[in-house]
Amino acid sequence: SRFVSGPKGNVFISNGWSYAFTGLYQVAPEQSWGFNVAASVHGREGYPIRYSQRVFRQTVNPGRPTYIPVTADTGHFEYPDVHLLDLRLEKDFAFRDLGLTLGVDVFNALNGGYVLQRQVVLGRPNSDHVVEVLSPRIFRLGARFRFH
Repeated sequence: SRFVSGPKGNVFISNGWSYAFTGLYQVAPEQSWGFNVAASVHGREGYPIRYSQRVFRQTVNPGRPTYIPVTADTGHFEYPDVHLLDLRLEKDFAFRDLGLTLGVDVFNALNGGYVLQRQVVLGRPNSDHVVEVLSPRIFRLGARFRFH
């Protein structure tokens, strides 16, 4: 458990479980019309939310705020558990000295709108406002060329 720097500076990273399952199925690989279908299901327990109060003390960092957690229990407040499904459909083509794979990916296929970060300092106008959410469902079209 620790705080990190950068854009995730106020996220207390600590979870008890996570999972990831991936799989690929080849539909009629011996046929010219065959294609591949893949899926990835993954998730994790929601991270703790460490709400804090901003306090000014003359004896500690005069003129600078000190942030005191509102509870000592790190698991008292938590973000929701995150469960994601990603999908892929692809088709391989072969020409003389060239291979081509066309693919379609769907990330966050169930369009879960999970809150990933909030403003955790209380007593401000923007206290508990959502700072970051998971990206919505995204489609990606791709082509990969192979030279033999």
